[in-house]
Amino acid sequence: MTEMEIINQFNTFLISNSIYLAAGFFILWVAFRMVVNVQSDPGTPMLNKVLATLFGLGSVYYNLQTNRFLICELARHC
Repeated sequence: MTEMEIINQFNTFLISNSIYLAAGFFILWVAFRMVVNVQSDPGTPMLNKVLATLFGLGSVYYNLQTNRFLICELARHC
């Protein structure tokens, strides 16, 4: 594998990772909107509160995993 092919694959990884990060930030924004809607209505059922919390935690976990993959790849290639 030549140096040009390695750089090309690394750049392809960075592009795909940026798409995942953009999707993750959108999901995080949706999670914050869910929390605002749940907290603004005091009569919200407990199930909705639990589902909003789980969705928020899942979106944070998704973003942390995506960032971890980026850091691992940067450490391996740099």
